[in-house]
Amino acid sequence: MQKLIQSGVWVAFLFTVGCGSGALNSSESPNLSTIPLTLTTDVGESLVRHFAPQATKPPANRQLPSRVYRFDFVEQSRTLSPEGNGIISGVFLFNINNQPSQSGLIELIYTSEGSVWHKTQDVRIVKTEVEAITLIANVRDSESGQPLEDVEVEARRPDGVRTSRTVRTDATGIATLEVLPGDFEISVDHPNFQPISVTTVHADKAQVSVGDIQLTPINKLIRTP
Repeated sequence: MQKLIQSGVWVAFLFTVGCGSGALNSSESPNLSTIPLTLTTDVGESLVRHFAPQATKPPANRQLPSRVYRFDFVEQSRTLSPEGNGIISGVFLFNINNQPSQSGLIELIYTSEGSVWHKTQDVRIVKTEVEAITLIANVRDSESGQPLEDVEVEARRPDGVRTSRTVRTDATGIATLEVLPGDFEISVDHPNFQPISVTTVHADKAQVSVGDIQLTPINKLIRTP
């Protein structure tokens, strides 16, 4: 499964702060659409700093357990503050090591120098419930048709950065994934079966069925002489 942000020994994040004053030049009108939003650094690392600040600080012995961070994010608006700063607002889901997801609102602040935008360290995060969507996948053995338990299932956006947390199917072969609205590819993996990815699933209502996903046993892929 793809891992978005992973700290082995420790992860140090470098943050670039805009060196401009943020004041608008009367002869220039900043274009909010040109703000260069980078999902991994702007959104992902901001969420890590907020929910797992210890991951950004090197410990004395420089040894920390490996941690995996996953997040989903949907931009909702771009506005200009009275000070002339650009504000990108959106909703998020965030989790560490596949623990239950945190959810809320995030605002990223950018200053401008003429037509060039710079991200600042000023990030506003409010934990609150968001309108998440539940994807339901039913995983079965392609040979027997029986439900498969303990299969890893993950929903991943086309950008390859935003994903759901990884969940495992229950005894009935069902896995439920929590995501925000949008298009996703469903990845399914089990050590005894050939891993597959399901074509794009459109998450546009409270509950979306992915349908049956059939896995082929690996021993069926090995040709006998």
